[in-house]
Amino acid sequence: GEALECFDRAPASKFRHYYAAHAALGLAQYERAVREYQQAARQGWDGFTCDMRSAAVHVRAGDLAVAEKLVQKHESGGQDRADWYFVCGLLADARNERTTAIESFEKALTLDPQHTEALFRCARLFDLSGFDEGALNLYRRLGVQPRAYVNALLNTAVIYEDAGRYEEAMHYVARVLRAFPNHRRARLFYK
Repeated sequence: GEALECFDRAPASKFRHYYAAHAALGLAQYERAVREYQQAARQGWDGFTCDMRSAAVHVRAGDLAVAEKLVQKHESGGQDRADWYFVCGLLADARNERTTAIESFEKALTLDPQHTEALFRCARLFDLSGFDEGALNLYRRLGVQPRAYVNALLNTAVIYEDAGRYEEAMHYVARVLRAFPNHRRARLFYK
């Protein structure tokens, strides 16, 4: 919220609007996030990136038809970019088409092996589908990043715990607790 207030006072620029969109998204202000991405594109930020970010916001908001239109808009030029496949995966996941979603996330990761959101979503779907080794591989890749997703760390701990690998599970829970000592779910797992 404080970041968004600062952006409101900043002069208009592609940077201001792009990062204001991220802040609005973090506050679940979906309409504002889309408006900010559109403004960022008008100010000179890559239009494809802004459209794919907007499409992802529309998926979160449950407006799959608008997200689908944005994906179709970039179908010819987007198939060589990870973000296009990522949004295709989000759409498939929202429609409960797990196999298609996994395939799309894997294509995104082929194009950009460090695509954090695709790593997490694909790992989560592997996890839900019972492919523990595939999930662990992707969760570990997320875990080596300096600002790893808390849920990725905790999901990794759960898989290790289920496999009876308690020391490894504890390592991931401890990482969460170092950053967020009062994290309720991590404290529960720690016990």
